[in-house]
Amino acid sequence: MSDDLLKLIHEGQYDPALRSAKRLSIDLLKQNKRGEAARALATAGHVLCLLNHPSKAKSFAQEAYDLSTRATDALAAGYALAVGALAQLRLAEFDQAVRDIVNFLDYIGEPVQRERQALGIRVIAFLLVFLLIAYLLKKEIWKDVK
Repeated sequence: MSDDLLKLIHEGQYDPALRSAKRLSIDLLKQNKRGEAARALATAGHVLCLLNHPSKAKSFAQEAYDLSTRATDALAAGYALAVGALAQLRLAEFDQAVRDIVNFLDYIGEPVQRERQALGIRVIAFLLVFLLIAYLLKKEIWKDVK
């Protein structure tokens, strides 16, 4: 991998690093260097993970893995698998964070909701018992009328 590309990543210049990795992978493919092109694609996927685009990163990692297996480059395949796993982890973290935020906002919107629901169940139970008693009383009072 190009030292300039690694330097851009370590300096936090992700957009230029992404452009460079894409350009490098295309140039290497034109030169028929599939293993190195796969590493460049996997690096682009890694940068996309750093940019919080895990679904795009997963696509790049899959493409890099496919390319590296065709080139029988085990190192590039391993790197692509690691980037794909990182992207999947980012997706899972994102989904969990969304669930946590939604649950928190639901609770904050109405903090007494659980108490109100518990009281509602008790009221419904009381009304059902009262309905049963009223029905039995009605049967007792009207049993002589036919």
